[in-house]
Amino acid sequence: MLKSRKVKIFFSIFLVSLIFISSLVFLFLQKEKENAVEEDIKGEVDIVGVPYITNSMPISAPVNEEYLFVVKMVDSNTDVNDLVLSLEKGPSWLSLDENVLSGTPLESDKGTYKVSLRVSDGTNSSTKDGYILVE
Repeated sequence: MLKSRKVKIFFSIFLVSLIFISSLVFLFLQKEKENAVEEDIKGEVDIVGVPYITNSMPISAPVNEEYLFVVKMVDSNTDVNDLVLSLEKGPSWLSLDENVLSGTPLESDKGTYKVSLRVSDGTNSSTKDGYILVE
């Protein structure tokens, strides 16, 4: 009986110690993770200087009619004329010239297309996604 009680006491002390040590390790790892995220935010992201597209593209493109979208962009620390706009993803009938996204879909182009535009100031960039329904 005495031996069984000693085993229970030992096991209880061991279990409490294990829980305590595990909690300390968890808290330490959480703090390290928070510090790493904080460093990333402070060190690499300058939200003020990120260019972005201010208007939304039309979501509908009738067959055999010209689709036209004049892209408007801003950047707090770069002149608009120095921003670079690119078409990252879109249907083959759609093209980008200067800041104008245009094209004429055919009957065979009916469907929904994802379009991604990226604007960059050479340091920072942002992407605006949209969908175009050809009907």
